[in-house]
Parts: sequence; C-alpha cells; structure tokens
Amino acid sequence: MTTDDALRPTEDQNVITHWVDIYFFPVLVGRLVDLDRPLGLLFDELSARRGDPDFLLEEISDLVGEGLHRCQLYMRERIGRRLRTNALQCGPRVGARYVAEVIWAAANYWKHQAEWPVVGRLSKQQESTLKVFRDAGITEDEYWLAHLLHVLSPEHTALAPVADQLLLWRDAFDRESEIGRRRSERRRRKRG
Repeated sequence: MTTDDALRPTEDQNVITHWVDIYFFPVLVGRLVDLDRPLGLLFDELSARRGDPDFLLEEISDLVGEGLHRCQLYMRERIGRRLRTNALQCGPRVGARYVAEVIWAAANYWKHQAEWPVVGRLSKQQESTLKVFRDAGITEDEYWLAHLLHVLSPEHTALAPVADQLLLWRDAFDRESEIGRRRSERRRRKRG
C-alpha cells in the first residue's frame, strides 16, 4: 500500500473528511513498511532454520507489537480522545472478533507484557486479552504477536497489509459515527 492508496477515497467517501487521515495515516503506513524490512529478514532466518527460533520469534513479536501499537495510536487519534465502547466493534472481523478489537488488545499486550506472570494466575484484564487472542484464532501458548501477524495479514510476514484492515475499520467507524450522530440529532429535535 502506498501513501496515495491510503489517501484515495473509498466508495463511501468522495473526499477525505478527517484531518487524521491526511497526516497520521501516511505516517503509519510508512512506519509499517519500515518495520516490514527487518520482519522479512527475521522470517527468512526462521524459515531457513539458521537462528535460535525462540530468539527470532521474540524479535518478530516485538516488531509486530510495535507496528500494532502504531496502529492503535492512529485509531486513538481517529476515534478522538474519548474512546467510545462501540468504536472497536465495527469493520472487518478475524475469527470471532473485530480486527480493531484485536489490534487494540495486541497493542496493549505489547505495552504491558512485562506485567504478565511467567507462571501463575492472570489478572481479569490479562484473561480478557488472552480471550481476544483465542477468539481471533491464536491457539499457540507463546509468541502471540508473531502468530497474530499470520491471522491479520494475508502475507503472513508483513505489517503493511494491516493498513488495509484499518481502512475498512475507518470506513465502518465513520458510517457508525454518522448513524449515531443522526440518531442523537433526532432525539434532540424530539425533545426540543
């Protein structure tokens, strides 16, 4: 995906209607493309069995986490400072979850994974995050972010295609936001 592709209006949009898409989305796509270079090298090493698979999967997971965190930052800006509960529950799905929910949970996991116990009981929030991963199709017991890339990206080894999923989420979010805005306007008119 190029920056021009990211800014090209969709069928539902005649023009770009949000300033975040003018600035933040092209920056996000550029960063995902930059992360794909070392990701590709690590996946090559993993498939050639030239390195320690645990080390390689750990490094892959870290790069994927960084990329999904960047996606979360874009989503946060696009949603606005006040996260609405339904903002993540629209757009494309992966497994039993919305892609937006999965990206959000994965980014939070990446930011807070040092707080996860190596052994022992998970907190309620950690259990909830693990359920998101499981619902998305991750069955492995470790390196969840590396495995999540296989679920989110058709190329299985690149983050840039996740931007296409974000465009679909963005369009669905805009439709849902417009529907909500119209409902609110109708309620105000009825009351007033």
